[in-house]
Amino acid sequence: MLISRIGSFNVMIPIATALGCGLAASGNWHTLRWWCGSILGLVCLTAASKIAFLGWGVGIRSLDFTGFSGHAALAAAVLPATFVSALHRRSRPLRWCGLLSGLIVAACVAVARVKLHAHSVAEVVGAMLIGAAASALVVRSLAAPQQLEMRRPLVVACLLALAAASMMRPAPTQRWMIASALYLSGQDRPFIRQGWRRAPQTWKRAPPLAVEFRANGEK
Repeated sequence: MLISRIGSFNVMIPIATALGCGLAASGNWHTLRWWCGSILGLVCLTAASKIAFLGWGVGIRSLDFTGFSGHAALAAAVLPATFVSALHRRSRPLRWCGLLSGLIVAACVAVARVKLHAHSVAEVVGAMLIGAAASALVVRSLAAPQQLEMRRPLVVACLLALAAASMMRPAPTQRWMIASALYLSGQDRPFIRQGWRRAPQTWKRAPPLAVEFRANGEK
């Protein structure tokens, strides 16, 4: 649970915001635009995949895929970029170590989500891939050591904000997803993994014989 919580909305979004503040403080507006766009796109893609399943049952049964893991996606996007930015004035090998460390921590979050039976392997692997792609956008821009300047007051303020956010009650993201899915689909209840996974493909279409019986008014 502790490892899984690292990738939660309450922890990752404040860290992503702190990195954005650092980019803004250094005047690196080009990288900041890419960072904000990649994080926003990642959150929207993850939410869309979950809403599609909860509202319409869209998924891949053979892979047990019902939507990208938000924890794994955010961790893979935020942590590598944050570690690289923290080592932006260090040598190139050390920055590569920071990148690898961020990916390792994100992988631990992904494994924790599987161990908690919150997601399948396919869901966390897919989330890691899209998260790493989002992180690569800002990591590539931070290749030059002089492109990021973090001022001490900003660092202190970001650390305090992160500490306060991490102690708050976890954001009810799943509840938001369910409410959005039901509103958009018009269903009275969401799709559930267990029943959806066992549902045979023939449920999608009634057999021709059953259609004839209904046409004749027979049960």
